[in-house]
Amino acid sequence: MLNKNIFLIGMMGSGKSSIAPKLSNKFNIPYIDTDEDLLSILDNNFSDISEIKFRQLESVYFLERIKKKHNIYATGGGIILSRDNRLGMKNHGIVIFLKTSTEELCKRLSNKNLENRPLLDKNNIKKSINEIWKNRKKYYYDSANIEITTDGLSIDDVVDQIILKLS
Repeated sequence: MLNKNIFLIGMMGSGKSSIAPKLSNKFNIPYIDTDEDLLSILDNNFSDISEIKFRQLESVYFLERIKKKHNIYATGGGIILSRDNRLGMKNHGIVIFLKTSTEELCKRLSNKNLENRPLLDKNNIKKSINEIWKNRKKYYYDSANIEITTDGLSIDDVVDQIILKLS
């Protein structure tokens, strides 16, 4: 159906990793979860490297990986921090921003294991999310071809919205 990559962007907890496999099944296109891929490359350990080093590794990996067409990418929340990554997504596919309110993100993340989310202060998730959002929102909006608000929607509802917007 599609001959381009699909990039799912958004804050941690917006549903990228849950939505990508469902879209993959609907479109019969492989999906890649960039955080999972990087975790396997880094031997399941984000905590041993600085955020700056991680972002550098993420960009090198990502920009090489997206040259292969026809994949769905569940990107890490910070993928948009690199100008090269933003341009790479724009040049290699369709970028879908899964927009989720701070309140909804807090609800979703408070029920999760936060071990692999080093940017979150476990004692004040809302403050952390607000700070991250403030620093990233411009990049999310500027990168997106399509925006989907996920609040109050099931994963299947979001998938249906994406399919509708791509039709």
